Amino acid sequence: MSMDLIALREKIELLEEENRQLKELLEPKFSADPKWGLTGSETRVLGYLVQRQSVTNEFLIDALYMGSAANKIPDDPSNMLKVWICRLRRKLKPFDIEINTEWGVGYFISAEHRAFVLQSCGERK
Repeated sequence: MSMDLIALREKIELLEEENRQLKELLEPKFSADPKWGLTGSETRVLGYLVQRQSVTNEFLIDALYMGSAANKIPDDPSNMLKVWICRLRRKLKPFDIEINTEWGVGYFISAEHRAFVLQSCGERK
């Protein structure tokens, strides 16, 4: 095996490990309260919303579809994001948790509601 091929394989392994670590950093650090009845994708969206003051549409789409094969990404991922936000709003409304729209930017949850969500869900270690 040539030295170039060995060096390339080592570089690929290094990049794959860096990619794994970055994905781990991006993942929300809590589990949703089961009584809210959220799906895995809805839980991830909520996790990103409570970890940041506001989240852009682009960030959410990139984070949600990171690592997905090109054929698994919908033609209009922004529409799918709107569906998840709509479902989240409907499921969280009975618990007085509001997701606000920052027009032209993305979404946010007030500091008060973020604190309530984190308290209800508990931080994952």
